[in-house]
Amino acid sequence: NAVLRRKVGLVYVFYGPHGTGKTSCARVFAKALNCHSAEHPRPCDSCISCIAHNVGKSRNVMEIGPVGNIDMDGIADVLDNVMLSPAPSHYRVFIFDDCDTLPADTWSIISKVIDRAPRRVVFILVGPNLDLPHIILSRCQKFFFPKLKECDIVNTLQWISTSETLDADRDALRLIASRSDGSLRDAEMTLDQLSLLGQRISLSLVQELVRYFASIIIT
Repeated sequence: NAVLRRKVGLVYVFYGPHGTGKTSCARVFAKALNCHSAEHPRPCDSCISCIAHNVGKSRNVMEIGPVGNIDMDGIADVLDNVMLSPAPSHYRVFIFDDCDTLPADTWSIISKVIDRAPRRVVFILVGPNLDLPHIILSRCQKFFFPKLKECDIVNTLQWISTSETLDADRDALRLIASRSDGSLRDAEMTLDQLSLLGQRISLSLVQELVRYFASIIIT
C-alpha cells in the first residue's frame, strides 16, 4: 500500500520470531520501491532495477548485518554521503538485519541521519523485538511478523517440492511444518536437508530424521 499510494515512510521496523519472513519482506519492499513498472505495486522482476536487485547488483539497496559482518567505517562513510548528496530520483534503502545486535555507535550514526535525511531515503530495521533506542521507535512504522500457520508452511513446502520436482508426501510436509514452530525458514532448511537424500520424501523418512535429531539432543 505504501508503494501504491507513494506514501513511503523514513523508518520501518519489521520484528517478530526468526524465520517468519522479515528480511525477505524487507528485500521485496526495497525492490518494489525502485521498480520501474507503474502498473502494480509489486516488483515486476523484468525492469532494469528489478533485475539488478535479483542478481545482487543494485546500487540503491544496502543490506547490513549481522553484527559480525558490519564494517562500521564503511557504514559511516555511506551514510555521510547520503547526507551530503542531493535528493536522489530513486530510493536509497538501508536494511539492517539483526538490528538488535547493533552497537551503540551505529545507532548514534543512524539517529543523526534520520534527523536530517533527504527525501527518498528509507531505513528498514529487522529484529526479534522492539528493544531499540527511543529516538528510533518514535520515528518508525512498526510491523509485527507472527509465527506462520502450519497450513501456510505446508502449502509453501508443497510449492517448493513441485518447483524442484520432489516427490513429497503431504503427511511428510505436515510433520516438517509441525516441527518448525512457525518458522518457514526452519521448515525450508529441513526440506533442503531431506532433498539431499533423494527426490522421494516420505513420512517415514521425516520421522527417521526427527528421531535422529532427538537422539542427538538426549545424548
